[in-house]
Amino acid sequence: MVNVRMQNDMKLPPELRRNYKHAIDGLFRVFREEGLRRMFSGATMASSRGAMLACYDQAKQLVLGTGMMGDNILTHFVSSSIAGGCATFLCQPLDVMKTRLMSSKGEYTGVAHCLKETAKLGPQAFYKGLVPAGIRLIPHTVLTFIFLEQLKKHFGIRIIS
Repeated sequence: MVNVRMQNDMKLPPELRRNYKHAIDGLFRVFREEGLRRMFSGATMASSRGAMLACYDQAKQLVLGTGMMGDNILTHFVSSSIAGGCATFLCQPLDVMKTRLMSSKGEYTGVAHCLKETAKLGPQAFYKGLVPAGIRLIPHTVLTFIFLEQLKKHFGIRIIS
């Protein structure tokens, strides 16, 4: 949350900026000024990233199920690219909500209130920043799963499915 706030601080008018000196200062100030509960605002949204794991496993099963590819690095690349695209599309609304909750100055009473207010802006409001998010997340996902598969292959971790 502090990271999101620090990144968005420059967009705010000077009188509304939080001006955290560093992340630790931000954590202490949020705790002192807003309480423990506020430190975890948006945490439910951030935890949704687990969807990427399920997307990868499903994509890999589908790719292998075609019979056109074996369990090799090309399969891992294709599967992780699919997973990255799916995760970006599925998680973007949650990321938008997370960012809105974390950067808010108390204008939302909770996740449901934030959802309602964002929905008033139309469905496209939930996909604000989709392309930059994809440019960031898809290569990250590809590298993560290719490295994971190579580690499993070279260190003898076998997953029986």
